[in-house]
Amino acid sequence: MRKTWAVTAVLVSCAGVASSQMGRTTDWWSYGGDAQRTGWEKSEQKFVKDEVKDFRLLWKRKLDNGKKGVGTLAAPVILGNLIGSRGFKELAFVAGSSGKLWVMDSDLDRMYWEKNLEASGKSCDSSWAAMPTLSAPVTFRFPRPAATAPVNPAPGPRRTPPPAPKEDPNAGVFRRIFAPRPVFMVSADGMLHRINVDDGSDLQPPMPFLPAGSAVHSLNYNENVVYALTSKGCGQGKNAVWALDVSGASTNVAYYDSDMPAVGGLGGVALATNGTAYVQSGDRLLALTAKELKEADSFTFPNGEGDIVTPVVFSSKGKDLVAAAGKDGRLYLLDAKSLGGADHKTALFQTTPLSARGIWGSLASWEDTDGSRYVLASVWGPLDSDFKAPVTNGETPHGSIVAFKLTDGADGKLSLAPAWVSPDVSAPSPAVIAQGVVFALSNGEFNAKKHPKGSSHATLYALDGVTGKQMYSTGNQATSPGGLTGLTIANGRVYFTTVDNTLYAFGKYLETETR
Repeated sequence: MRKTWAVTAVLVSCAGVASSQMGRTTDWWSYGGDAQRTGWEKSEQKFVKDEVKDFRLLWKRKLDNGKKGVGTLAAPVILGNLIGSRGFKELAFVAGSSGKLWVMDSDLDRMYWEKNLEASGKSCDSSWAAMPTLSAPVTFRFPRPAATAPVNPAPGPRRTPPPAPKEDPNAGVFRRIFAPRPVFMVSADGMLHRINVDDGSDLQPPMPFLPAGSAVHSLNYNENVVYALTSKGCGQGKNAVWALDVSGASTNVAYYDSDMPAVGGLGGVALATNGTAYVQSGDRLLALTAKELKEADSFTFPNGEGDIVTPVVFSSKGKDLVAAAGKDGRLYLLDAKSLGGADHKTALFQTTPLSARGIWGSLASWEDTDGSRYVLASVWGPLDSDFKAPVTNGETPHGSIVAFKLTDGADGKLSLAPAWVSPDVSAPSPAVIAQGVVFALSNGEFNAKKHPKGSSHATLYALDGVTGKQMYSTGNQATSPGGLTGLTIANGRVYFTTVDNTLYAFGKYLETETR
């Protein structure tokens, strides 16, 4: 089977009213939950660690995507609270390799709307659904009225006329909150569509963005700019990074290719808070400037190129850091301000090799309540015999989640110390984290070409984030292998897809989920 990406990607603009005003729901608006691709839902409030043992299958739904197989159905992104025409809704957006976008009421397991953007003139048959993404939530701060000095009346009978009435300073904010929210979706012809999140109607004509038939990885978003990563193997696509300002200030598309070798990673481009884009290309990790995509810095891996893994960007103790994976199965810790030092080859720290089969998909990172920072890697196959961790949870012949803890040495240098190894997890997806719980998905058994083997099935595990100990398992409730498109977590639910185009939702039972 050709492993190419269907050019169906989504980006939803969220006002963030639910998160900032109600304080009860969260958005999983992008792959990994944020622009940095951390996989950490730090604002989760719908469950606590002790309740994970009681998670259950909430619902599952098979979608009419047509093609079945690895990657044909993306894991959803979640809009935590839409104030729409049908009331308050939590929506799940799922893209398929067929060019369809399904939008579901997550509370009631009901289709909210669906749209088919399969464009004419597609230049190749694709079998991989691009990961959908929502735009970063915006927190509105209401301006205070400007202070005015008292006006003294002029002497005599004449008075100063009253000033002309001014618009309420909050009026523009309210207009933005209650304006129709857009879903940005890339169709097979490379056009970026702006769609009303409430009903699926078009809000404006499509905008030219990518070459037709491109193999598109996960979209990302920062400061009104949509970012995309494309790779060769489908249509007119190339190995390149793309950026488009969707604010209306400009319609120019910026891109960076510079004869890039293999690019990829499940999460596409990772963005720092200042908009710097990080992408692995062959044996280099590149830092590209926000919006213009000019090469600003790079790090060259010492042992050549290999499987492409999306890096993770995070801050710790006032320092912006990047963790990346090399062909040799090592993790590399880099200073975001100077990726590889003066020679572009010197990392802050590198681990010992984890596995001969390497690390897959993307990395993840989270911070415990005591301030401890962890970096997580999903390893396919057995660990290297020389790799040692202080806490293990049994033999791991088929794969595992490996956790490292960021530490300060006596000399003040940062390092990644092995913390724990999970129980055996076959072909694991990159982990996601909430409330100190690490969720890991065993996708089942796969061969070297990422094709499922036999009658294996996906299994979701919940692990203690400090020890890696198993807290929960879905057992055999999923009946097909995982789709290799990752995990989603938001508002007490964990979602994943399988190769038979089924979307599963496990989590804490809520009263609103009564049919």
